[in-house]
Amino acid sequence: MVLCANCNGDVTDDTAVFCAECWNETVQGREAVTQFAAQMEAKLCEHNSTRGDSWRRMSTQSLFQGLCAEVEELRWAWDKEDKQVECVDVANFAMFLWNRLKGEET
Repeated sequence: MVLCANCNGDVTDDTAVFCAECWNETVQGREAVTQFAAQMEAKLCEHNSTRGDSWRRMSTQSLFQGLCAEVEELRWAWDKEDKQVECVDVANFAMFLWNRLKGEET
């Protein structure tokens, strides 16, 4: 059984961290999270035709190196206009790595 991270109530979907009530009250109210996730998805869609889900076949070490490289790009972009774009790149690599590491635990 999975418990809600907010209220410790039952979570019906074992991949979720919030029960339906807390999701509606807490998570959906976090507009920044919704907007950021949409930017992450948009960036992934830009590369669907060339890269697809090739990250799923990369080693966790390669994904970690990619994450570090994206953090470095963010550091160099910090005083420029494209730092939000680099934040999305960092987040996508963090998600790739998170997803692969989650698979290794099973």
